[in-house]
Amino acid sequence: MFVVLSLVLVVIALGVVGAAAISLRGGVRSLRAAVGAANDRLGPLAQEFREESAATALELEAVARTRSSPRRPPG
Repeated sequence: MFVVLSLVLVVIALGVVGAAAISLRGGVRSLRAAVGAANDRLGPLAQEFREESAATALELEAVARTRSSPRRPPG
């Protein structure tokens, strides 16, 4: 009787573990899909940010050049 009860409990435990593993796999798939969708949405924004950052860096470099150029004394 004890052996049968133990086997039943082991089978139930394996079923619970198997269901959790299947659920976890589904969760990982949906997480990957969500990350992919976020990447698709954020990709163009990241590209725009890189372009604006490069333009700002060029502008700052130009300002730094004009400020560091030697000035002629008046007269």
